[in-house]
Amino acid sequence: MDRKSLSFPPLAGGFGPKKGFFPPMGLFKHALRPTMVSAGLISFVILQCLRLHPKENLGEVKDRLQRELVTNGLPAPAPLRGKVAAAQLLTA
Repeated sequence: MDRKSLSFPPLAGGFGPKKGFFPPMGLFKHALRPTMVSAGLISFVILQCLRLHPKENLGEVKDRLQRELVTNGLPAPAPLRGKVAAAQLLTA
């Protein structure tokens, strides 16, 4: 069998077997770039608004929000007061 007998018929958009079965990324890159830039800027502005004090950086804001989501707003448990032998610390 030769290659021409295995080719696909052209699709509705004019994309034949020579150009590939799927449309090229050139059709989507111009639409995706502004979307990604706007999503980044919106998330930056939201994190700026969620600061508790001006010196808090955005990484601390993200960590605080993630901790609140995971723990459901509950405080951390009290530390345990048991003694741990030095030998147990070295084997862990």
